[in-house]
Formats: sequence, C-alpha cells, structure tokens
Amino acid sequence: MKSFLIRWLITAISVLIVSHISWSGVYSESLGAVIFASLLLGFLNAFLRPVLLFLSLPLILLSFGLFYFIVNAVTLYLVGGIIPGFHVESFWYAVLGSILIGFFSWLLGLFIRSDDVPAVRRTIVVERHRRIDDGDEGGEGGMKSVRGRVIE
Repeated sequence: MKSFLIRWLITAISVLIVSHISWSGVYSESLGAVIFASLLLGFLNAFLRPVLLFLSLPLILLSFGLFYFIVNAVTLYLVGGIIPGFHVESFWYAVLGSILIGFFSWLLGLFIRSDDVPAVRRTIVVERHRRIDDGDEGGEGGMKSVRGRVIE
C-alpha cells in the first residue's frame, strides 16, 4: 500500500509538472483534475497497460521498444477523454506527454525512496583484480578474480 501511494504521488507530481508546460499539449483546469487523472492513470497502468503490452508485444519487439511509447500514449489519451477538466490535445501530444511524464517520474523516483520501492541504480566499483593461472607456464587461459563493492 505504501509503495502504491509513493508511486501515485510521483505520478501526480509528474502529471502536474507536464500539465504546466505550455508546449506539452496536456492541460488541466484544476488540481482536482490532476489528482483524478493521476489516479486513473495509475489504475490503467496497473490493469489495462499489461494487457495492451501483451497484445502489442510483437510490435514492441519489431520496433525495438519504440511502440512502448505508443502504449503509454494510448493510456494518457484515454485519461484525457475520461476525466473532465483534464485535456490532451491530440494523440501525438499524448505521445509527447507520456514521454515527459515518464521522464519526470523517473527523475522524481531518484530522489524519493522507500523500503518497498527498489533502488533505482547501483554502482559497482572494482577495487583490484589478480590473475589466476590454470597451471600453464605460459599463463594464458587463466581466470581473472575481481573484488568490488556496491555503493548506493
């Protein structure tokens, strides 16, 4: 439940930011429209988007993942049609808006962290390595032993 609320808050802030960008094509008339739009977007992302992704999997694979943006745009365009006071000008603005919402959600997710939400990234720092020979005099074909640490 806590994870859902954190993800919803991140989505709501992202939708609010995108709706205030004049060239994004996504507009809201009130804060309530943004709240309901982000709730419906979270609901559609949880239940409808997996079905759409499964059905469009061949197109996603053929387009090397670019069709994924189209699936996200469909959900945003649907939200714009359902929620009064939340408008998406056209389908192509829905594509742009979904890319911007995804970017701002990712950016906010870097700063907001919970125990339920997995870490965004981990960096592995290699400290040193040494060569383990397989017994040959030439030393070729051996394995390299690497030790490192994870920094969060």
